[in-house]
Amino acid sequence: NEEGKGKDDLESDRIKGAIEEEHKWARLGMVTGQLTKVKKVLEKAVDKSRRDCRDVEKEVEQVSQRLTEANRSMVALQALLDMMDQDTAGDSEREPSVVPAPVVSRKE
Repeated sequence: NEEGKGKDDLESDRIKGAIEEEHKWARLGMVTGQLTKVKKVLEKAVDKSRRDCRDVEKEVEQVSQRLTEANRSMVALQALLDMMDQDTAGDSEREPSVVPAPVVSRKE
């Protein structure tokens, strides 16, 4: 009988081991499923970040172009102001362009 009991214990241990193995695989499957979901969420987040980054790069390019245009305008305005300053500096040495009318005395 003890020999039969030993066989039963071995069979019981084998069944327990198989059940534990099944549980490990089931847990592994659940973890794999969760990791797959996490991976999908992260991939979506990365895609959105890339799109946002491209949008920001476009905005930066537009702002850069506007700044370049504004800088050109500033340079042109500064050149115009310099020319005007030179003209007004020369005016003090020249006669005024508007000549005052001669004073006419009235004779009574």
